[in-house]
Amino acid sequence: MNNTDNLPIWSYQSKIDPSYTVSILFKTHELYNDIKVQLDNVNNSIAALQIGTKNILIDGEEVLKLNLTQDDIYAIEAHEIAHSIIGHGPGTDEESEKEADLLGIALLEINGLMDAAEVLKDKLFRMYNIDYRQFEQEFNSELDTDEFPEE
Repeated sequence: MNNTDNLPIWSYQSKIDPSYTVSILFKTHELYNDIKVQLDNVNNSIAALQIGTKNILIDGEEVLKLNLTQDDIYAIEAHEIAHSIIGHGPGTDEESEKEADLLGIALLEINGLMDAAEVLKDKLFRMYNIDYRQFEQEFNSELDTDEFPEE
C-alpha cells in the first residue's frame, strides 16, 4: 500500500473469519469523509464494525500515517470481530475494549496469527497495565504441575 493516491478502497474477506469483510478506505473514496466522522465519534477510532453488518471499516489514511503492518491490521480486525461476537453495541467503554482485546487475542492465536496476537497483548499492557504474557506463563506452569487423575 505504498502508492494510494488513486486508491479509494481496499476490501477483502477477513482471514480471521471469512464471513466478515474488511474495507480500508482512503480519502479519494466518496464515503471517506462520512466514515471518518463516524470513526471520530467512536473515541477517535481507526476502525469500527458497521452496525448490523459484518463489515469492518478501517481508516486507510490512519493506516498510512501510523505505518501499520499487516499484523496491526489483523489485530484491529480481531478486535472488531470480538466486539461483534460478544454483542457489544455502539459506543464503547473501557471494559468492553478490554473484553474485545482479550477475545481478539484468542481469535488470532486460533488462526495462527501469533505476531498479531502480540500486538493486542502489547496494547493491553500499554493501555490497561494487563500483563497477558505473565498470565500465560502462570497458567501454563499450573498446567505443567497439575496432576490429572488417571481414568
